[in-house]
Parts: sequence; structure tokens; C-alpha cells
Amino acid sequence: MALYIYKARDGMGKLNQGQLEAEALDQAVAKLQQSGLLVIDITQDKKLKKTQASNLPIFSRDKIKLKDLALFCRQLSFMLEAGISLVMGLQIIADNQAPPGIKKLAQDLTKELRSGHSFAESCELYNDKLPPLLIDMVAAAEVGGFLDSSLERLANYFEKEVQTKEKVKTAMIYPLVVLIIAALAISIVFVFVVPVFGGILKDMNVPIPLSTQIILAISLYFNKYWYLLISGIFLLCLTLMFYLKTPKGKKQADNLLFVIPILKDLAQKVIVARFCRTLANLLHSGVPILQALEVVERTIGNAALKEEIDKCKKNVTDGRSLTESFREGKVFPPMVIQMMAVGEHSGNLDELLVKVSDYYDGEVAEATDRLPKLIEPIMIVLLGIVVGAVVMGVLLPMFSVMSSIGS
Repeated sequence: MALYIYKARDGMGKLNQGQLEAEALDQAVAKLQQSGLLVIDITQDKKLKKTQASNLPIFSRDKIKLKDLALFCRQLSFMLEAGISLVMGLQIIADNQAPPGIKKLAQDLTKELRSGHSFAESCELYNDKLPPLLIDMVAAAEVGGFLDSSLERLANYFEKEVQTKEKVKTAMIYPLVVLIIAALAISIVFVFVVPVFGGILKDMNVPIPLSTQIILAISLYFNKYWYLLISGIFLLCLTLMFYLKTPKGKKQADNLLFVIPILKDLAQKVIVARFCRTLANLLHSGVPILQALEVVERTIGNAALKEEIDKCKKNVTDGRSLTESFREGKVFPPMVIQMMAVGEHSGNLDELLVKVSDYYDGEVAEATDRLPKLIEPIMIVLLGIVVGAVVMGVLLPMFSVMSSIGS
């Protein structure tokens, strides 16, 4: 028996909060609905969850790859559609050549089902392995009796996520390669070219301008203390990586995405597409709006959007609409807000959110194709300026000497 904490509204619209015991999440929702309550939010008591999870077999805490999770949902969906039982379907996945993480998960879920737990309850016990979206959609699907179609939607969702991530990674690889080549080119100039010209200037015994002295000093540092420079860069990168994992660092990095002109457009489109796709899947599965927003908040990685969702949850609890809540924010474009308003008024918000996510998926594809073409000329110009400044700084004194000799 599990303890559930709920928020629900009665027929008069009055907000009710409380606790109740039930065998599973679907039974808890059913009890509240039988009492004439409209469920806004319901969660299992966290302390009880931890106690249950501590009795489970221990395996890696790393989350399963989205690609593997998509395959797991797709295979299980096919088997349920074919009339194979859930336990048998999981057993087939466990017995076949599935990825190690999926194989172990299927074995453990089979064991939980055979011990009397529901599929939703079994998935909930592995919340350190499975995304919140899957857990909540499975819970709602078991209540409604459409687990096979929900698993298919989850497979489509995870496949889209993988495709989007791959597109963004591919778009960023080329600029990164250009940046590395630029750094190597500048290093070669300072290590090999500048010292040669520095020696020539020294032999000529001519006055050296301040700019040239700075360039020669940097070159000397490169050659003499290169190991300190490499160590410093390594430590800086390591410190930055750790800082970006902290809440403050993550928030600043996310906010920075909306400031950099070239990345701002792509970041907004990726976030909007992901938000709409996640919320659409949850609403289509019958997850209450407030609970769906909480799942989206845990799923979306962007700190700026998390803040907006947090404000939206408070507004929805107070009786305001989703559209009103997000209209006050800065993340969503007016078109998305307008589509939300139409969806809320027509009662098919989930369908319109799917259309919005599909539209922005196309926009992301175009933006990722465009990004390298925008960054390439900028980086080439910057590289030319740096190398040109170094070369001119070294050559100018020599030109002045040559001109004085000629005169």
C-alpha cells in the first residue's frame, strides 16, 4: 500500500488537498474521481518511495540512453499490439540481444510485475533510471487501457529527441574544428614564426614599438612556459565543466544562450519544440495539467524555461489558464502563445501542441544547417585579424628600417 499526496477540485471549483492510500497510482486517481473530484496533481510520498527503492537490486544509476529507450518502447508497443502479455513482452526483450541497460531493466521490471506490482508502479521504483515522462505516461495509460499506443508515442518522442540532439551536435562540430585549427595556427605563428623575426630585429639593433614588444613577450612565454599554458587551459576547462554542473552555473549558461545572437534563435526553437512535444504527449495520455507541467519542468533542461513553468504552475493552481501564464514570460514566441490559446478554447490543446512541435522541429533542422554557414566567415575573419595583427606587429619595425635605409 502506497501513500499519495493530491490536489483536486470539486464540482464547485474549490481546491482540495490531502492524502490517501492506494495500491497504485491509477487506483488513487480512480478513488478521487469516484468522490467527484477533478485531479490536478497527485504524487506518491517521497519518503515511502525511497524505502521501496532501497529494497531493489542495485545496478548502475546512469540513465539509459534515449536511443535504447526508444527501441525498448517500440518493441514493447509492437508486442502489446500483437496480443502478447506485458510480462511475456518484457521477458522476450530480456532474453534477446538488447543493450545491457535495457536487458537489466526488462529483467527487473518483469520481476516486479510477477511480485504483484502494476507496470506504472514498477517503473516508478526505477525513477533514477527512467525519465519522468515515461513514468507518468505509463501510469495514465494503465488507467485508460491504452498502454500500447502510449509506448508508441514515447518511442516517437525519444526518437525525435535523439534526432534533435544529433542535429545540434553536428551543427556545432564544424565550428569547433575551425576553432581548434585557428588555435593551432596562432600557436604555430607564436612558436615558430615570431621568434625568427624577433631574432632578426634584435640583430638589427633597432627601436622596437610597444605592440611588437608585447607580441615578442607572448611568443617567449609560449616557448618557455608552454607546459604552464597547457596546464592552465586544462584546469580552466575542468573548472568550467564543474561550474556548469552547479545550479548557478547551469542557469547562467542557459541565460547566455538567449543573449548570443547566433545561438539565441536555435536555442529558442529547440526548447519550444521539446516543451510542446513533451506536454502534448502527457496531455494526450490523460495526465492532469499541473502534474504534466511538473514532469515537463523535470524533463526540460533549460533554467529560464523552468522558471516560467514554475510561475505557470502557481497561476494554474490559482485558476488562471496556461495561455495567460506563459504570455507574461519571454521564452515563447507570440505564435506559440496564440496556438495554445486556440487549443485551450477548442479543447484539443494536445493536438495543436503536436503541430507546433512538428513546425519547430523543421525550424531546428533549418537552423542547424544554417549555423555553420554563419559561424564560418566570422571565425575566418577573427583568425585573419589575429594572425594579421601578429604578423604586422613583427614586420612593421622591419619595414621602417628598410625605408630608412632606402632614404
